[in-house]
Formats: sequence, C-alpha cells, structure tokens
Amino acid sequence: MKSIRVFSIVVLVGLLACGVNEEQRLYLDKIDSLQTVLDSAENQYLSLDTNKLYQSYDVLNTNMARLQTSDTVLSDTVKIYAFMQKTFKRFIEDHREIREEIAYSKDQLATLKKDIRKGRLPEDLMQEYYHTEEVALGRLTHKMWFNSESVAHQLQSFDYLNEHIEGIIHRYEKNQ
Repeated sequence: MKSIRVFSIVVLVGLLACGVNEEQRLYLDKIDSLQTVLDSAENQYLSLDTNKLYQSYDVLNTNMARLQTSDTVLSDTVKIYAFMQKTFKRFIEDHREIREEIAYSKDQLATLKKDIRKGRLPEDLMQEYYHTEEVALGRLTHKMWFNSESVAHQLQSFDYLNEHIEGIIHRYEKNQ
C-alpha cells in the first residue's frame, strides 16, 4: 500500500512537472491563433485556379508579343492587359517561394510550441520568439492575401479582356 502511495506521488509530481504554467499557456494560445491565421491564408492562397492562371499567362504572353509587333497605339484596354500580365508573372515567380515560406512558418510555430511545452524557454525568450514569428507571419500572410486577391480579380476579368484583345489583334492582322 505504501508503494502505491509513493508511486502515485511520483506520477503526480511528474505530471505537474510536464504541465505548462499560465504564461506558457498564454503563448501556446497565441501561437495557435497564428497557426489559424496561417492556415486561413494558405487555404485562400492555394484555392486559386493555378491551371487557369498558367494558361492565361501563356495566352497573355503570346498576345502581348503579337501586339508589340504591331503599330497599335496602346489603348487603356491594352494597358490593363499588360498590367494583368505583370500580376500573373509576379504570382508565378513568387509561388514556389511562398509555399516554402508557409512550410517553414508552420515548422517554426510547431517548434516554438514544443519548446514552450517542454519548458525550454524563459518568459523573455517566449515573448521575443513569439514576436519574431508574429511579424514574419504578418508579412507572409499579407503577401499571400495581396497576391491571391490580385490574381483572383485579374482571373475574373481575363476571359472578357482577352476576347477583346484578340479582336484587336485579329483586326490589325487582317488589315496588314
């Protein structure tokens, strides 16, 4: 009976030692909030129809090359089309890097939570590391939301604008 009490006390002390204090719980909750923000931004970012984006970008490049060989005065429509090309290009160039940053941020947040749970970080380092991750995640999610919103808007307009541009090209080439 005495050994059961001693064993129970040892287990209880062990469980208490493994638990997290109030300050650690606060930072774990804050990190969970950051993970939620990152997951939300990632879902929005990855929900874009990248197949349509790449196809549209190829069509844009082909048509812009055709327009540059003509003497067409750049109308507002063509300027918008050229801007669309830049938006798609920026997204395509940043896409792999952003996906890598998402994975890295997730890993950083998981590691920070693990270190806090294991009691490896004093309060000042918890605060410093959390702030560092919060700032980095803010920059990343802003970039993701900006890129995805810009591309989503441009993709909605692409079909109509592309039809108009191809009409301009066709009329020009027919008159040549």
